[in-house]
Amino acid sequence: MMVSKELAGLADDILRRDLELRMPVYGQSMTPTINDGDMVVIKGKTPSELRFGDLLLFKNNHGKTILHRLIRFLRQNNKVVLQTRGDSTYCLDEPISPAQVLGIVSRIERSQTNGLTKIIDLEHPCYRLYNYFIARRALLVSGLYYKLRPFKASTRQTP
Repeated sequence: MMVSKELAGLADDILRRDLELRMPVYGQSMTPTINDGDMVVIKGKTPSELRFGDLLLFKNNHGKTILHRLIRFLRQNNKVVLQTRGDSTYCLDEPISPAQVLGIVSRIERSQTNGLTKIIDLEHPCYRLYNYFIARRALLVSGLYYKLRPFKASTRQTP
């Protein structure tokens, strides 16, 4: 999910002051967990507070502000890096450093057709468990995608 450039700069400033930020997000990469236009509430977190399955707001290696799921902690050159991925994508994002994380999503607010707003508290134990299993599924799907991709290419018939 993408965040507008205007909000990205504001998000960085607000979250570094230990305040919560409520903002809309756009895109399909986190469907069905987060839908296009949902509002999210983001809290600043220190790298030691990050947990497997958290939904991270971060600046990627190209300077874009992205919201994706943390699916793995890796070690590269004796440093911890984070592997993220959108829930509805097969490809993994480039690993990022913990310093690139602006905050984590603590709540999702979804407008419903009846005019009410559904609040999804991601800090509730049921949603913590949900996030854990979605992250495990993401690892499995990405692993299968990368393992089967060469197989697909090698079985194509050339005219």
